[in-house]
Amino acid sequence: MLPVKLPDGMLKVRIPPGAQSGQQLRVRGKGIPSDPPGDLLLDIQVVVPPADTPKARQFYETMAREFAFDPRAVTGG
Repeated sequence: MLPVKLPDGMLKVRIPPGAQSGQQLRVRGKGIPSDPPGDLLLDIQVVVPPADTPKARQFYETMAREFAFDPRAVTGG
């Protein structure tokens, strides 16, 4: 659960496994107040910690080998 600050308080939102940057989540009834209340749209932004130490770089290199993931295949780049 991820806490999200709203004008009228906090909301805990469950981020689905495998969520990607640019994906949008809809929280029904938590948007603009009206009758009925609107939906809140949340844009996901995945932020990766910097690999600013040798241990962090080694960790990312290990992940790259284990996952064999090509981001260009997904983004079309």
